[in-house]
Amino acid sequence: MTQPVHSERIYLLGKGTSSAKTGPAVQTGPVVYWMSRDQRTRDNWALLHALQLAQEHNQALGVLFCLVPQYLGAGRRAYEFMLAGLRQVEAELAGRRIPFFLQVGDPVRRIPAFVEDNGVGVLVCDFSPLKLVRMATDGGS
Repeated sequence: MTQPVHSERIYLLGKGTSSAKTGPAVQTGPVVYWMSRDQRTRDNWALLHALQLAQEHNQALGVLFCLVPQYLGAGRRAYEFMLAGLRQVEAELAGRRIPFFLQVGDPVRRIPAFVEDNGVGVLVCDFSPLKLVRMATDGGS
C-alpha cells in the first residue's frame, strides 16, 4: 500500500457523517474518481485517495471523465490533444485493471446519472482553484 494522502488535502463536499480525519462514509458500491483537472495517473492525489478508499473498504475502483462538448472556447486542436492524453490515461489504468469511463455532455447531469446508474458508493474528484473554471462549473462559488 502507498503512503496515505495527507488529510489537509481532502475536502469533503457531500452529506453524511464523515470528516477529513476519518474519511468519507463509504457506501456499498464502487469508489469512482471523477477525473477533471488532473488528467494523468501519476502524481494525482485524488486518484491516489480514491485508490486508498477502495482498498480500505474492499470496493472496486473506476475512473470517470466527462467530456464537455464546448468548454471555455476550446478548439479542435485542444480537444484532439486532450483525447490523445485520455487514451494514454485509459491504457495506463487498464494496465492496473482500473476501468475508465468516458461520458459526454454536461457534468451537472451526466455525473449524477452515472453515480445513480452504477451504484457508486463514493465519488472522489479533483479541485481546480482557478476562478475561470469555478465560474464555468458552479457560478464561481
